[in-house]
Parts: sequence; structure tokens; C-alpha cells
Amino acid sequence: MDLKADIYPLIFEKADVAFPELQLVRVGDGWQSPLKLDGSQPKQRRKDKTVMTAQYPGNLLEQGGERLSLFDYIQRRDGLDNKATIEALKALAGIDGTYTPPPRKQKPTPKRETTAEAMAEVRDFTSTYLQWVRLAIPVDESPACEWLKARGIDPEFASFEGVSYFDSYKIGDISTETAIKSGIARTKSFNKPFIIIPYVWKTKVWGLQCRQIDPKGFRNTWTKSLFPYGLEACRNKSEVWIVEGELDALRLNYEAQKNHLDIGAIGIPGSAPPRMDIAKYLRDKKIYIAMDADDAGRKNANGTITALEGLGLDLNIINLPDGQDITDYLGA
Repeated sequence: MDLKADIYPLIFEKADVAFPELQLVRVGDGWQSPLKLDGSQPKQRRKDKTVMTAQYPGNLLEQGGERLSLFDYIQRRDGLDNKATIEALKALAGIDGTYTPPPRKQKPTPKRETTAEAMAEVRDFTSTYLQWVRLAIPVDESPACEWLKARGIDPEFASFEGVSYFDSYKIGDISTETAIKSGIARTKSFNKPFIIIPYVWKTKVWGLQCRQIDPKGFRNTWTKSLFPYGLEACRNKSEVWIVEGELDALRLNYEAQKNHLDIGAIGIPGSAPPRMDIAKYLRDKKIYIAMDADDAGRKNANGTITALEGLGLDLNIINLPDGQDITDYLGA
């Protein structure tokens, strides 16, 4: 008897009965709930705050929050040990039998990656970036101008930082296919106007972030987080703020320059802490960690603290008002 093959599919078919506290409703071939995984109401009401899908019947996904297996959810909800959790799942599925756990895979001991090792794995994007920038529209003369201003970022400052604007991926002689092959773009359907934010380290471009001029979302074109955005500019600063994402770092760096403050900001991608060993560039600096005040931001903050603690750094945590990021806090 297997959890994924035998137990989870049976529980999925009667999830509303198995988890009455979540108020799940059948929608299509899945389930939706207006509640968070802890049973509380979200601040922004929506019918699909928590979902279960036929593709992943053994998972409960809280939109903008965490994903839990049914095993983890039952164990957390009822405070059970592993054996009791298995019995509870069998009872919910309505089956008897002996559960045989799959053999455990031995995980290799994680190794802290050095700067040299990490850089050896990624290509130098400098030539590709410069090729594209020759065809770009200066960001302070583009439709992105008002988009940046709405986020409190001066377009001239953004342009100075290497931010560039494009109407679409098909520019001049560079086709969408060429862009995808070169690593600039990663989806053929990505045709909205966008800005490119370069990740610069020692005068070279080691990564590019493309962000759609659209409030609904953005796309990362280079998903390996070799180092956080803005680290180069922080090397000679006495105070460093670690925030979530490039635009928040760009905004904070702009405020520091405008007010003549000895502050630098670096942006950690929301998905994971940086791979590069950055501790040596942050020693003897006062460091403030100010991630977004939501579930994903708090998870990112914990990951960043875990990556940096125990390295002799002066770490300080800033708790922003609930639901805000540093741009919201500063006032757009």
C-alpha cells in the first residue's frame, strides 16, 4: 500500500468530508477553499485561496503561501506522530492494510558553494546584454517611465543602473527564437513590453531579469540566483539592506542616493537565498533584512537568515507592516 498511489487519490475524491475545516468546494476536477491552510480568513478574499488539483491529489496548496502534503497537513493539524498520521490517512481513505514506506534516499551532505565554483557554472551574459541594449529604448524615454515613477523609482537613476526597455522580444534582427536560445527569453508567449535589469558583478553581466510592464506578474529569464541584485554597489557601504527583489533594491538605492545616505540595498529573489558565498562582502557592515511582510516574504527572510547566520555578520531583522514591502513602506 502506497500513499501516493493508494491513499491520496481516495482522500482526494472526498476532500470536503476529509477536511471540513477548510470548507472545500468541488470546482471542475479539483477543490477550492476561501480559507488559508490554518483555517483563517485571508485579508484579500478569494474563492481559491487553498486548492487541491487532480494532478497533485496529495497536496494542499495555499495560494501565496505554502504547499503541504496531506501527510504533513494531518500531522500538523492533529499533532500526531508519523505512525498515527498513517493510520489517520488510512481511516480517511476508508481502507485497511499495512503501509510500507518507500526506501529512504541518502541525501548528500550540502556543500557551501564558493564564489569561484558558482561563477564557473554560469555564462557571461555581457556580450548578449550589450547586443540587446544597442536596440533598446532608453528607459527614461519609454512607457516604462511612468511605471517606474509609480513605484517611486526615478527613471534616470534606473537608466544609469543599466535598466533598459523593450516593446517585445522581437527587436530588429533578433527573433524570439534567438532570444530564447541565447538565454534572454524563456517562453515564446512572452510578448508584452518589458524592462531588463542586469545583474552586474565586476563590470560583467552575469544574469538578467526581465519584468513585464504589467501589474499581473513578471518573468525571470535566468533562474539561477548566483548572487543578489545590487551586491556590487554595496561593497563600499557601511550599512546594507537586504530586500525582496530587484525593484525594491532599486527603490532603496535611489532613496539612499537622493538623501546622501551611506546605505546600499541588495535584492534577494523571492524563490531562494543566493547561491554565492556573499558573507565576505558583508563583513564589518550593519545588515538589515527587510523582506515582504507576507507568508512568502517571511519564508524568504528565514532562508536568508539561515544562509547568513553563524558567519560573524551583524544581522538585524526589520518587521514591515503586514502586507507591505519596502516600496509600500517608503511610499510610492
